Amino acid sequence: MSDWKLPVSALISVSVLVGATACGDSSETTGSSAALPAPDSDTSAPAAPSTPTISPEDLDAATYQAISPRDYALLVKDPESNKGRKIIVYGVVTQFDAATGNAEFRANTGAQPDDYLQNTMIDAQDPSILANVVQNDIVTMWCKVRGADTYKTTMGGELTVPRFWVYIIKDAGSAGPIP
Repeated sequence: MSDWKLPVSALISVSVLVGATACGDSSETTGSSAALPAPDSDTSAPAAPSTPTISPEDLDAATYQAISPRDYALLVKDPESNKGRKIIVYGVVTQFDAATGNAEFRANTGAQPDDYLQNTMIDAQDPSILANVVQNDIVTMWCKVRGADTYKTTMGGELTVPRFWVYIIKDAGSAGPIP
């Protein structure tokens, strides 16, 4: 029996692939990281995780579902079981700054206009759709549920919230200062 060893980057690549297909919609991964590097290849850097692609259907507002406040509450209760669901979400942007970057923001969201009670993380695969969006803006978003996200708060605790991909966003302007 020989001692066959895999480079660390190969193990990381396989872990990323397994994690991507086991934790979400496999159609949201692109590229092929299943191939292990050749024995002579450079294995100094791990493979970068792939970015989901935007399909023409993702840009069609008619493929998204308006949901009731109760359905939204059930989604918030278990975002993992709603992965891939396409919904219309209303919200007010609560954080969109250097800390979040140009493709991610926090918003208080809900299933109806003026019903912004749920803290939510929003990501855009195409940051250009967020170019004119700023903190305190009121928005309507056509989103795909990514699942749940846990992040550290400024007080040192952790908070778990729903996380969505936004594909279409309509900005109604500023809500004014948020208390």
